[in-house]
Amino acid sequence: TSTDTSTDTSTDTSTDTSTDTSTDTSTDTSSDTSTDTSTDTSASAGTYTIINISATEDTTVTATDDAEDFRYEVSDAGVSNEGAYTVTIDGFDAAADKLTLVIVNGASNLTTSEFDQLANVEVTSDGISGTQILFAPDSNAQSGKLVLPNIEESFDGDWTATTYTVEIIADTNLV
Repeated sequence: TSTDTSTDTSTDTSTDTSTDTSTDTSTDTSSDTSTDTSTDTSASAGTYTIINISATEDTTVTATDDAEDFRYEVSDAGVSNEGAYTVTIDGFDAAADKLTLVIVNGASNLTTSEFDQLANVEVTSDGISGTQILFAPDSNAQSGKLVLPNIEESFDGDWTATTYTVEIIADTNLV
């Protein structure tokens, strides 16, 4: 009997050049049960820079490019808590900004129409003066006024804001 004691020292230098031409025909039948818990923080969802208006004389507040919530305090009778001064909000952006009339010690929120129906409250709007809110007179028969120049709103009868955002909120309901 003989025994083979030789050693194989050859190297495989061949290359695989075949192509896979198969097709995947499987179907995904799983269900997506995830819940969207994200929060929209854009201006349309209510993120504003809050501007608390305070006046001791006729005042002009100048808006910026930010979405702003201009807050003006009034009584539940529609009297200006800012005094008998004219406050003008220059540069109010009807598309991005918001006007909030804050009813100090108020029991409930009001619509613009309900606010306009308060005794001696008058809201006007035209192409010359913009929108003007004339508040009810105080105990000295003096009245404050809030002006949004260049904000023209067309309404018949009571105040209805359709081209910009207005809220009339009792201070206890502010967020």
